[in-house]
Amino acid sequence: MVTNANRKILKLGNEWGDLPYYTDLGCYPLYYIDSDNNVLDPVCANNNDEFTYPLVYCEVNWEDTVLYCAQCGQKIESAYGEDSGND
Repeated sequence: MVTNANRKILKLGNEWGDLPYYTDLGCYPLYYIDSDNNVLDPVCANNNDEFTYPLVYCEVNWEDTVLYCAQCGQKIESAYGEDSGND
């Protein structure tokens, strides 16, 4: 259950207080930003009470193919900007 976040972010949580990984409409991937401007994936955002900075913003990752979580280093999924697989 997330408690270290502003009211707008807390309203996104489900009945158990867990923040969503995707939007309700369209199932677009979400990421979160804390008050120190760190980008967090939903897993780390849901464990944010372990960190010192409260969550202040939530956004869809529309096309950023190089967006990574500042806490765990995992790549954050993009809605439309994924590589074609030709490396």
